[in-house]
Amino acid sequence: MKFVLVKSNLGFADRFQLVCFIIHYSKKTGRIIVVDWTDNIWCGQETSKDFYHYFNFQNFENVTSLKQFKSWYLTFLKEGNKLSIFPKNFNILARSYGNSVIRESGKNNKFIKICDNQTEDYSEDVVVVYGSDNRSNSCLVHVRHIGFNAGVMSFIEPESFHINIINKKIPYCTVHLRGGDRMSFDPSDILYNNSINIEEYVGDIYKRIPNYFENILVLTDTQILLDTFLKMINESNKKVNVYQTNNIKITSTKDFHLTTGLHLTSDNKELKNLELIRDFYYMIKADKVIYDNISYFSDVACRINKILKSKNLEDLLKI
Repeated sequence: MKFVLVKSNLGFADRFQLVCFIIHYSKKTGRIIVVDWTDNIWCGQETSKDFYHYFNFQNFENVTSLKQFKSWYLTFLKEGNKLSIFPKNFNILARSYGNSVIRESGKNNKFIKICDNQTEDYSEDVVVVYGSDNRSNSCLVHVRHIGFNAGVMSFIEPESFHINIINKKIPYCTVHLRGGDRMSFDPSDILYNNSINIEEYVGDIYKRIPNYFENILVLTDTQILLDTFLKMINESNKKVNVYQTNNIKITSTKDFHLTTGLHLTSDNKELKNLELIRDFYYMIKADKVIYDNISYFSDVACRINKILKSKNLEDLLKI
């Protein structure tokens, strides 16, 4: 048996995209997928609430859980066996990612070349992957193999928005306002989204909302962006119903998802992750998503939204 161990220390969208890409890689190579999201950013203090706590694989057999893999690996070693690992000297039982050299070794474009039949697969028994230098958005089509666990759906389904809008298939537009750390970025940064200029940022997104939508769901991590959006709605002549989630909002310019893992109790970290996944779910179910065209979280949700609605291969090729 050969395995691919999927590590990450990134935001949710990059993590999710990577898992979709590795499904593609596994289909090409036959490697068994093991997802390890036990890092501080995702799990905080509770390592049991990892990828498999929120998601499952569907109609795809080349997978095993991190717990099962570690148990098998320890037994394998006790029996006097050895596994070859890439990157060399990587401790696959450790929660940390090793030094920068090891991290960069697991983040390269060879995985893409393997999938494109440009080179042979690694010879090692276990390969560890962090990502690649280029995102593989085309592989998001494999999202069909990833499902939400019952615990996630039990968090989402009782909400009034899900009951009264989604269940009744009432059209709605989702607006995503990305603040937090982006409000402190330098204009020269590729991820700069102008959210520091609050009125201008919110106004640019607001004016792109089609007039035919009667229901708008606004999602944001930053209170001042929400307040500004609601003020614009109230001062306009738009006759719309505006919904929002009860997610925790921040008033600082810190990255809400990437900086708080170690400072939260396991229950609070789980709640933050569930809120994040709920926002993602509402975006992939929306009839339209309006965002700043910078946020990769929104971008991935939009692409998956189109994938799930596509009827044929021709539609998928346009994504």
